[in-house]
Order: sequence, then structure tokens, then C-alpha cells
Amino acid sequence: MSDVSGQTTMTMSDVAMVGSRAPRHDARDKVHGITRYADDVALVGMLHAKVVRSAHACARLVSVDISRA
Repeated sequence: MSDVSGQTTMTMSDVAMVGSRAPRHDARDKVHGITRYADDVALVGMLHAKVVRSAHACARLVSVDISRA
């Protein structure tokens, strides 16, 4: 709806979707495991990393065993 100044004003019926349920068109694929996520993509030469945290507060890293890397 437009008023005299050309700006758009909205009524409560125009925003009836706020607070209501929206259709979930992708729900079926997600439930059945069909949806592909970024973690599902594997590229040639892709590297992987793992964050490892110390079990001890204020510990100092002395060495790292990279033999299995």
C-alpha cells in the first residue's frame, strides 16, 4: 500500500507471516539424509585438521609427535 508521499506503509494483514509457521520444503530430504551439506563434500587433495586442546590449564607444549601425520 502507498500513501500520498510515495512511501510504503504496511498493515497487520501485510505482515501476517510474522510469528506463523513457514513451510519447510527441504524437511523431507533432511529427514531421509538426502540433503548435502558442506561437510559432505570431498575434493581431490583436500586436507583435514583437528583441534587438540590441553587437558591441563596453563600447560606448555614441549613436543609434538607428527609420525602419524
